[in-house]
Amino acid sequence: PATGKPVALKLAALTPGVSGNSAGAMLKSGGSQGLVAASLGSAPRDFLLRARVKPAVRSAVFGLRIGAANKMQDGLELRIEPRRGKVGLCDPNINSIEENEYSSIYNVTGLDKPFDLELIVKGDIIDVCINHGRTLAVRRSLSGQELFLFSRDGNVTFSDLEVRPLKAR
Repeated sequence: PATGKPVALKLAALTPGVSGNSAGAMLKSGGSQGLVAASLGSAPRDFLLRARVKPAVRSAVFGLRIGAANKMQDGLELRIEPRRGKVGLCDPNINSIEENEYSSIYNVTGLDKPFDLELIVKGDIIDVCINHGRTLAVRRSLSGQELFLFSRDGNVTFSDLEVRPLKAR
């Protein structure tokens, strides 16, 4: 879709293990550290997010939380699980091994290697594209506008991070 100029993102670490800036962030979660998270600030109501994602070997779970409020409350989690070949949009409060998430795709190959991520939010439609090949689209109302990055039990780098507002037709 047609977009405006990139939004100024502000990377803010919420836990230890975050480094980088608004264009790219590395999240290092290993050992007993568990969850590593960072805020990117607010996104427009309707937006396009693009990033190059580079997981470390044996990364377990990482992704984005969109439409959240302060301190990662509520929202919707784009959860990427390379070991399981799974990408899901789910309630952030469920366990990663539960299969009752909002919507998922399985047998997604290449999640353990660098890949391109594209996410579009337009009203209550959320459309995700993984490496220009696999897609996932759902309808879900989002109450907040905050964006967060996270990693659990592994390291991941998000580079070429860009958020652009969608232009109205």
